Amino acid sequence: MAGRLAYLIATGPDNEAKALSALRVASRTFFAREALGLETVEIFFFVDGLKWLAGLQDEDEAHRLLKELLQAGAVVAACGQQAERFGVADRVRDLGLALDLARDTFARYARDGYTVITL
Repeated sequence: MAGRLAYLIATGPDNEAKALSALRVASRTFFAREALGLETVEIFFFVDGLKWLAGLQDEDEAHRLLKELLQAGAVVAACGQQAERFGVADRVRDLGLALDLARDTFARYARDGYTVITL
């Protein structure tokens, strides 16, 4: 297995259905990664995706999906610079996500041969 896939979720509160659908697909792919021949599936939240995360409630399906992914060891991260700029860094951390620099994450995706799907 050598396939590496990253989902970049940049959709936000203005299109919650699309953001949730993106997270659902990313989750399903992560849990089926071996059957799909994928070595790694990562999820990264960017721009409006951060704003969407900040508004999640504990009872939301997206919150449950994030918990399941994190408990299963998935790499789920968000842009720390943007989270700080938008004032949502504490909330994103509370959800359990790592805050990374998008610059570094995107460079790693390019360097390590990831296919990136932006939603």
